[in-house]
Amino acid sequence: MKRKVVFFINSLYGGGAEKVLQTLLRYLDRQRFEITLYSLHREKLDDNYPSDITFRYIYGHGKWSDYLKTFVYQYFSPSLFYRLFVKGKYDTEVAFIEGYSTRIVSGSTNPRSRKIAWVHIDLKNNHWTDVAYHHRKEEQACYRKFDVVVGVSETVRQGALQLFPEIKSSLCLYNPIDSEEIIKKSKE
Repeated sequence: MKRKVVFFINSLYGGGAEKVLQTLLRYLDRQRFEITLYSLHREKLDDNYPSDITFRYIYGHGKWSDYLKTFVYQYFSPSLFYRLFVKGKYDTEVAFIEGYSTRIVSGSTNPRSRKIAWVHIDLKNNHWTDVAYHHRKEEQACYRKFDVVVGVSETVRQGALQLFPEIKSSLCLYNPIDSEEIIKKSKE
């Protein structure tokens, strides 16, 4: 039986975390995993993303729908937002970037799912995520709900631990590199 895995990301395009996600999704074993990808905004999947994943988005269903979602996000708990706007039950839920995605996944109502927060920047020195939370205590409470926090370097992992000492478990997992793609692009 395939494990159902969902990834949440703030946006499909634009930076290093998005490129890393594209690489990771291409190489995950489809015999073992059924993959869903949520983006905050409605965007078109290009060829960099595998065609055999389920794609969903939070915002982009219409003006009033998006206004309601923004209202719920700003004034209610992550669990209410999750219950109302995230569809499906998953074995593993991954907030693939800090901030909005982490807050949403922390609201998961599935006590049996494994929850992973994947942090790509040193939050201790570049704490941009304040905009996604009402206050620092809310962000701390959200990180407590994750089974593991992954840092893309030891510095990133240590920064998260210093900022949120209540993290249950953490590990350093360096970004995957698609050497075939690099070689191909070097010949262009």
